[in-house]
Amino acid sequence: MKHPISVEGYDGLLKELAHAIGSMRYDKVAEFLAEFAKELEQQSEGDKKCGHAQLAALLKSTSEQIGVTQVQMEKIWRLCEPYMRDEKH
Repeated sequence: MKHPISVEGYDGLLKELAHAIGSMRYDKVAEFLAEFAKELEQQSEGDKKCGHAQLAALLKSTSEQIGVTQVQMEKIWRLCEPYMRDEKH
């Protein structure tokens, strides 16, 4: 199946996964968002090559919006980092 309805290797609810990601240190959330944005960008490129212009454009736009969110999370991390010196890992 090309588009599964669950995360391979994860047996919990998506709500729990969202909570787990949201609970991570903010620099790691930003890193996750960067990787997710890249993934959607790659999907956009693939769909563009297949002639799915509308889908490709929406995926690209979404990737860019996630990139903006990633930058915001990096700013949040920079604000919080001085107070999280004990959380290096």
